[in-house]
Amino acid sequence: MGVWSFSLLLTIVAGLAPKGSARPAPEWEAVLHNRQGWIGSDCAYSVDLGRERILWLFDDTFCGVIEQGRRVQATMEGIRNSVAIMRGRRAPTASVTFFVRKDQDGKPCSFFTPPDGSGWFWFGDGLLVQDRLFLFLWQMISDPKPGTPEVFHFTLKGSSLAVISNPGDDPDRWMPTFHPIPFGSAGEVFWGGAVVRVGEWVYIYGLRVQESGKGRGLVVARVPANRMADFSHWRFYSSDGWSETLDRALVLVEDCQPELSVCYLPDKRVFLMVYSPSDLRSVILLRRAPSPVGPWSDPVVIYQCPEPARNSRVFCYAAKAHPEISEPGELVVTYATNSFRFQDLLDDASLYFPRFLRLFLTADR
Repeated sequence: MGVWSFSLLLTIVAGLAPKGSARPAPEWEAVLHNRQGWIGSDCAYSVDLGRERILWLFDDTFCGVIEQGRRVQATMEGIRNSVAIMRGRRAPTASVTFFVRKDQDGKPCSFFTPPDGSGWFWFGDGLLVQDRLFLFLWQMISDPKPGTPEVFHFTLKGSSLAVISNPGDDPDRWMPTFHPIPFGSAGEVFWGGAVVRVGEWVYIYGLRVQESGKGRGLVVARVPANRMADFSHWRFYSSDGWSETLDRALVLVEDCQPELSVCYLPDKRVFLMVYSPSDLRSVILLRRAPSPVGPWSDPVVIYQCPEPARNSRVFCYAAKAHPEISEPGELVVTYATNSFRFQDLLDDASLYFPRFLRLFLTADR
């Protein structure tokens, strides 16, 4: 792309989604609201499975009953992840079926568990390629940290890629194989925080969690779409092209959490990154770029999450966009709400539940 056309593109997209352009979307929240069984979670990645089917991926999950705005007979013990299938792409007509496994005693449990029995899985992003579904999973272990809230007593053990050969079946019939991702030392990279396909290439974003002096920040790998689980084909974006070694990977941005989204808007020829900041400020940020590797613009605040202003113990995180269910000229965005006090999640069922927004895209020319 020439210098003139690159500058023109940045000028065109500079006006995309200014502050205040996102609005609550209660019609989407109503689609996911469930009053019995699955009654709340965070994470909320979505994956287009085709044929009007959208897969939703959730992490720590409440099961129980909601009565008068409260969770009763509720538990999230041992339910580290769950999934749902949405049929339809528009609110309020879309319908959702939740899938939570049960253990041998009939109690709800995690949908996916690490094959080595250590810790638990949380979801990253996912992608359907031809007739196979690829899901990124983060293997977490308990890690009490003196002086930090209990809600943060965990650490990353490693990332894995689950490959599902029968994604057309209901999730309770899936037959996944798990492939540990070999790049980075143990617990170094949350691989698959966002995944985007561009032509025959898949770009896989990962957050390095080493101290800042060793490259903390977002990096990206590229792999042919038909070779995603063949790690010998992964290459890492560096200052002089695509490298075979992660050590040379270039940090794209430094202020994001592991969960985020990157999507391409073909009508505007621009990539958008939607995410929550790493410092847990109650805002949602947007960056723009002409390519999946950047250069990424400075972040723009598109929404101020109101929940912490009503309860100082509440924090917001895990913002991401869902182009699979978005109308032209908009992006549907979700974010998670949590509390440093567990009882708040029982007393207020609107917490720990995906909050939906419509982000209206404009371009000032």
